Amino acid sequence: MEGDRLVALVVCCSLISSAELQPFRLRVKKQEVNATVGDTVILSVRPSSPVSGGFWKFGTESIVIWTVEAPYLNVAYTKRLVHLLDNTSLLMYSVTLSDSGDYWVTMDSPSGDEATARITLNVFPKPAPFTIAVKHSEISTIAGDTVVLSVSPSQEVKNGSWRFGGKDVVMWEGTLPEVNPDYRRRAAILAKSSLQLKSVSTSDTGEYSVTMSTASGNTSTAKIYLNVRTKRQPIDVSPVLSRINTEIGARVLLSVTISGEVKNGSWSTGNMILFQWNSTIQNVTEHRWYGLDLLPNASLLIPFVHDFTFTKYTITLESPSGDTAAANITMKVFKSIRKCETYNVGLTISILLMLICILVIANHIRKKSQTAAGEIHGKH
Repeated sequence: MEGDRLVALVVCCSLISSAELQPFRLRVKKQEVNATVGDTVILSVRPSSPVSGGFWKFGTESIVIWTVEAPYLNVAYTKRLVHLLDNTSLLMYSVTLSDSGDYWVTMDSPSGDEATARITLNVFPKPAPFTIAVKHSEISTIAGDTVVLSVSPSQEVKNGSWRFGGKDVVMWEGTLPEVNPDYRRRAAILAKSSLQLKSVSTSDTGEYSVTMSTASGNTSTAKIYLNVRTKRQPIDVSPVLSRINTEIGARVLLSVTISGEVKNGSWSTGNMILFQWNSTIQNVTEHRWYGLDLLPNASLLIPFVHDFTFTKYTITLESPSGDTAAANITMKVFKSIRKCETYNVGLTISILLMLICILVIANHIRKKSQTAAGEIHGKH
């Protein structure tokens, strides 16, 4: 019995002795910490025994200096959300890229021992959101044509699917597509994203949606509307008057009639473009000082004709299918038609007045001659 007590006493003394000999040190939970901009980060450490104080540093700058009574935040970090947890670990809110680097912590034990540890913080930019860019949100084509619904994902795609009318047209995983039997030999995936449809018909008209996923699990969706027409609508333009005679200072309308769908067009004279437009935008490219005005029906209004105004105007139109049509209008400018007309009227009136005067004088002379002849006859 006494022997057992002696053994127990020896063991206890050995444990106490080994505990007293154990050095003061800091245990780091994670030597390297990775975070994203805006994250909350904990640089976690645990001392092997109680501490009397310590400090955290980043580079040469002190972040926190504390004692066992109360932590103290350095003035340089008062605008930062930084806290001390359990008088040891460092809590950082909303980290930025500039927070990346080595953080050093030093602590003192009540017996005067000192221990230091290092933790590396890596702050990475926030990853860009996964999106799908659509080249054309609306596409018009003709029955029988081949059309591509073109899209571009912002990241590498793992899998995806195109849908129309509530059912899948084609699905793919990696580079292996699975085409719906209804679209076999008509549908294909291009560049692991865009949808190609061959020999389209009016029944293919409608909204198509594409959904893609990345390897990290991010998902995005985009939509494209396809309009399939039965036949091409020919485009044509013709002038109301192909030749116009006008004078300086007049207001002239170069009027045209158009049939078919217009994608864009222009008015020009010689090699100069006067007006260019598409379905939504007008742009006067030359001779703004003319004050030219493009009317809704594509006719061109010239508010004031100069003596140096151009004499030949050409309108060129293009349809959505790429067909073009053109028409010419020739304008002849006279210096002053109205002045000539006024002069001619005045001259005519003057001649008439002169003739009247001559007739009056002749009549007066005739009467005098008759009177004189009568007097002579009476004397005889």
